[in-house]
Amino acid sequence: IPEQFRDCIALVNGKRGFFRSPPNTQFCMSNLRARRLFVNYGADFCEKHNNTDDLHLWLADDMNNHCECEECRKKLPSDWYVIMMNELDKMLEEKGLNTRIVFICYVDTSWPPIEAKLDNPGRFSLLVAPISRDYTIPVREDISDVTYPAYKRNDNELFKDVNQYVKVGQEWMKQCNVTAMLYEYHFYMHQYYDMGQMTFAKQVYTDITNYRKHGFQGLINDCSQRSF
Repeated sequence: IPEQFRDCIALVNGKRGFFRSPPNTQFCMSNLRARRLFVNYGADFCEKHNNTDDLHLWLADDMNNHCECEECRKKLPSDWYVIMMNELDKMLEEKGLNTRIVFICYVDTSWPPIEAKLDNPGRFSLLVAPISRDYTIPVREDISDVTYPAYKRNDNELFKDVNQYVKVGQEWMKQCNVTAMLYEYHFYMHQYYDMGQMTFAKQVYTDITNYRKHGFQGLINDCSQRSF
């Protein structure tokens, strides 16, 4: 990490450095300079790739490694994430770009924002990724009794019950007045656990039917090439 950028990296366990590897490393989202680097990159990409209708802007692919500095601790990662999306929206507006942005409810941002809201919800779509769900538990039609634990910075366990992801997805949609779709993992490996495929086929059918009833408007599947 070049020293002039070290203060942009998340402070974890008293150090600013790579967490396992560069793609796993979060950044200091309270640092305006760090956010500006992220936002500038996104806006620059949109400007140079005007054939892109929807650009996905996600955070690092890991959990329990968000910045522990005094300023970052004042807000949930999801609140900082939404603040950053609003900053990107303003920059895209200045450039006259109508690119839609997809941001993600995933690992630490599974917990919805408490304060931040999108200034321009029409530009955005939320992607809910139930990465840790148990595929023996289907999406239920009634989730009124579903609860989930409070967020604890860098000390969380991910949800096992997919209905907890449905609940937080709905709360995200309500807080940010945004539409949402799923990034699912049905065919990542679980199709191989049911050799007859019939039980699994019913599970996928039940999930998709009830996802739609809960207001989700589409599904992208992270799947093996054979299933694809």
